[in-house]
Amino acid sequence: TFFLLALGAARRWMLGGGSGWVAATLGFWLLALGSKETAVMFAVVVIAYDRLVLPGTAADRRRRLIGLHMPVMAVTVLAVSIRLAIFAAVEHPGQVDLDWSLGLVELDVVRRYLTMLLAPGGQAVFHELTPVSGWLDGRVLSGLAVLGVLAAIAWRVRRSAGMVSFGILWFLLACVPYSALVILGHGEPMAEQRVYLASAGLFLALGASVARLEAWRNWTTRRGARVVFAAVVVSVLALLSMHTVLRNAIWGNPVMLFSEAVDRAPTNWHAQLLLGEALHDAGRHNDAIGAFTVAMQ
Repeated sequence: TFFLLALGAARRWMLGGGSGWVAATLGFWLLALGSKETAVMFAVVVIAYDRLVLPGTAADRRRRLIGLHMPVMAVTVLAVSIRLAIFAAVEHPGQVDLDWSLGLVELDVVRRYLTMLLAPGGQAVFHELTPVSGWLDGRVLSGLAVLGVLAAIAWRVRRSAGMVSFGILWFLLACVPYSALVILGHGEPMAEQRVYLASAGLFLALGASVARLEAWRNWTTRRGARVVFAAVVVSVLALLSMHTVLRNAIWGNPVMLFSEAVDRAPTNWHAQLLLGEALHDAGRHNDAIGAFTVAMQ
């Protein structure tokens, strides 16, 4: 929420608002940084929005660069430096080790995030991931292919549909901080809550794409096309609504939630441990003993 408020304040200033909007931008952004590490990508997201979406002359862009982008980028570099120093020296002294092979795993993770967003299914509180064998691993190649397609689309439509390009960049940029954390050897490689902010960019790109498609097909003067489009939208919304109700029901019951995780990753000790804790909290102690035993094994 703070990230979106900061983006809105930045947009207001870039369109000619007073200096108070810069202060509001920095304030909301600092609050966002205190909430989630993902907000560290705010500076790059704002620059992408400026270059791809906002109109303006060369003088306007220079004013934005000096008045907003440079200060925010400077604070970003300072914040990242301080955070990394605290992470390495205070929180995990002697436990930080770069493992670039996990970066290859994250390529596959981004592809899986995108798949779940476009075709909801396979959600779970815990996802089991296995190591990749190298650059020629099928999962790595498919992840690279997905990134390549997204980059190609963003580049191809950057002038004709800047909002589409901006949304794609938002999605990819918001995936970077957690991927970096995994490469440093900390954090689960895949966790659905990490893609919440990134998904806003993807949905923005999809919405802009639909708007472009509507303008291209001139649906406002074609009753049949409008009816078909409305039916498709209603069907998609109904399907997503059913998925949402189902997911809420599962998340409302810890035993169901972690049982689902075990079903999807039956040999993973972490999923079994979480299920055991949920069963214990529910008073099902004998069942919890079974889950704890499997976890220890």
